[in-house]
Amino acid sequence: MTLFLRSLPLLAFLISACQALVAPTPTASPTATLLPSPTPLPTATATPPPSATPSSTPTATVTPTITPDATVTRTATVTPTPTITPVPGPRFVYDNWQTVDVPPSLRDGIDSPMVAFINRNDRLPDYDVRTPRPNTNSQIVYFAVPLTGGLRLPVIQMNADTVSGIAVAPPGNGISWFVSEPLANAGIYLLDTETGISSRVLAIDSLLQRDVASDARWAPDGSRLVVAAENNWGIDIFSIDRASGAFVNLTRSQNRDFWPSWSPNGRALLFVSDRARCPGGWQPGAPDGCDLQRDEVRNGGNPWLLNLASGELRRLSDRWVGEAPVWVNENLVSIAEGDLQRSIYLIDLASGQEHRVNPPSAGSGQGSLMEIWSPDGSRVVLQDTSQTASVTTLLDASGQRVGILPRLVFPRFGMAAAWSPDGQRLALGGTKGFCPYGVRVLDASFFVVASGSMPPGMCDPVYSRDGQLAFTGINPRIDGRIDVYAANRNGFGLRNLTGDLRGQIELLGWVGG
Repeated sequence: MTLFLRSLPLLAFLISACQALVAPTPTASPTATLLPSPTPLPTATATPPPSATPSSTPTATVTPTITPDATVTRTATVTPTPTITPVPGPRFVYDNWQTVDVPPSLRDGIDSPMVAFINRNDRLPDYDVRTPRPNTNSQIVYFAVPLTGGLRLPVIQMNADTVSGIAVAPPGNGISWFVSEPLANAGIYLLDTETGISSRVLAIDSLLQRDVASDARWAPDGSRLVVAAENNWGIDIFSIDRASGAFVNLTRSQNRDFWPSWSPNGRALLFVSDRARCPGGWQPGAPDGCDLQRDEVRNGGNPWLLNLASGELRRLSDRWVGEAPVWVNENLVSIAEGDLQRSIYLIDLASGQEHRVNPPSAGSGQGSLMEIWSPDGSRVVLQDTSQTASVTTLLDASGQRVGILPRLVFPRFGMAAAWSPDGQRLALGGTKGFCPYGVRVLDASFFVVASGSMPPGMCDPVYSRDGQLAFTGINPRIDGRIDVYAANRNGFGLRNLTGDLRGQIELLGWVGG
């Protein structure tokens, strides 16, 4: 205890000495210097930002997710099966105007029927006919009065090498043709014979649209023509006005619509389409549509009828046809199904009923070819392939055999025939330059009215509205010379309308009247 008390003053001294030492705390700036040393922390925190930079690189990887979108654009490029569609739609134009010196007598219309034909590569009169001469590359469309030595009018002259598909409007007031070269001028042209003005109306480089051949077709009154043309992913049917060149898309679909033909009164249009098979058309991605990458394009389609006044459209048959349907008259349409086993059917437009009209004996692998109907639809002449060879046969509308001409045998699809407007006369001949028989005219029961010997051999006969007969006649005795002949409805009173011409002759048909 005493020791403790003694050490108290020493303890007090030490405490006060310690306090004296603590007072210089301000000098404890060393501790303050320690605080800046956390400045490494900023550097440490600065190190995280690098890791932030990687995190922005991931964002760059997000951009690849946009690349998928780009791949979607690729898919759109894959759809370029529209490469088959070189242009989004047909290019209608009204250019390359020319004035044509149309004979004045044709400008006001043609009162009585005339024969229209083409004379290609005619020789000039100052050359000896026996001297071979190269082509003149020229062709002239003529209208001729069907009399010996009758009036023959040159309507228009064209290039023979680059012009094809020449068609004349039934009244003779218009002519259309296709020019293939030069490509800059390729397309469909027409001539209005009332004004004498010709122009290009459609710029295309081929009449073969999507592998379907379809020529321009004139309306019965010659006011307009129709043509099938590629449009986006399909084929549409367009009408072109003769006087103005104005055009209208009549079918407006992404389907394949082709082989248009006018009804006899010009109020309806018959055509073939695949729209029942591909309701959504051929546009890629269309609901209920077909896709060129996935679906096979089948040639042909179903027959359809378009009422031009109301716009009403209806399918006439479920049958798939590979050739153009045919108007028998305003109430009846004929269609053909198959090829080697070909069958023909008659469709009544009022009732919608259809029935097969093949010969009763036709079995598997047999059928009928080249059927030509009488104007009232009560008779049809055809090549009956139920026999060993194609035999010329006459059937009634129910398919019962009315008559047969076993001696008139033509090659497959080698027969041509024409009925007179009253259905009482039938002219029979060959086609495509193969005309093995002379003039043959029969009555409605298949009894012979006229049976002429060669020459000339009769090809591609056609009757005028007033019942006169014209045909291409071949003379095998004069180097196979071809001429155009006219006769009365019975085939008598032959007149050669082209005997003094020296070119290649092609019959176009009757115009006017």
